[in-house]
This record gives sequence, structure tokens and C-alpha cells, in this order.
Amino acid sequence: MIVSQDDRLTPSACLRHEWFLGADNDLLAINLEKSIETLRLWNAKRKFKGAVKVVTKNRRMNPQERQGRGGLRKDCII
Repeated sequence: MIVSQDDRLTPSACLRHEWFLGADNDLLAINLEKSIETLRLWNAKRKFKGAVKVVTKNRRMNPQERQGRGGLRKDCII
């Protein structure tokens, strides 16, 4: 990334870049399977971390859960 605005490409210069002007067949030749699999793995980790945060915060809000009740509740015994 270029910090100085004077050194950056203009929008019209960006659109004239070879990456945009390349043939569609060149893009189709690129195999993205590994990138897609990496993205799926990253997304799964992100969702798992979010779930862990929810459980952690829930346990902090419920002090009874943190201490543990142990045994059966009396109103559940038949």
C-alpha cells in the first residue's frame, strides 16, 4: 500500500493496468481450489471462536453456572 497520495495510481490508471486488461482465459486458467479451502477453514475457525466467546460471556453473566450446581435438582426427582 502506498501512503503518499501523490505516488498512488489514479482510478483511470488502475483500469488500464494489465491485470484488468488481461484475457478472460488467463483468469480461468488459475486454480482457486486451495484458496477456497483456506477460506473455508478460516471461516470455520472464526465461527468457532465466536461461539467460544458467547459461552464464556454467558458463564460470566451466570455465576451459578460457573460454580456448578452438582447433583440433580430436587424438583426433577420422580
